[in-house]
Amino acid sequence: MTTQHLVLRKPDIVIHWGEDIVYPSDSTEDEIRVDLQRRVDKENADEEKEFNELTQEQKNYCASHKTTPFVRLPKYCWIAVSHGDNALPKGWEDQLRNRPRTIMEALDELAPLMIGPPALLLLVGWVGVWIARGFRAE
Repeated sequence: MTTQHLVLRKPDIVIHWGEDIVYPSDSTEDEIRVDLQRRVDKENADEEKEFNELTQEQKNYCASHKTTPFVRLPKYCWIAVSHGDNALPKGWEDQLRNRPRTIMEALDELAPLMIGPPALLLLVGWVGVWIARGFRAE
């Protein structure tokens, strides 16, 4: 048996992307990817709308203050600079591929470990009683 964590129930899939997005443990990679793409598309559409509402004067102001820290710039500069940067989060796929197995899934490997020692003790006890009775099979 490989060294792997066994759990009672599979953990949920959590993706940190500005907020914690929690998917049920039985979600497939394709379902999660489609939902994340939908979220990215929605956010891109919202940012595209905000970007289109910026005036050329605001865009020029942000472009001319490239060395100024963002905390000192107006919010619209963040919109101008980060326009089109939303991408799907990465690294969450390992939560699906390296998921711990449940005890029920590992039962075929655990059964010999759970049944073997008591069966061996029973056999040793039976042989011990047989020897103590003088090797008689009655």
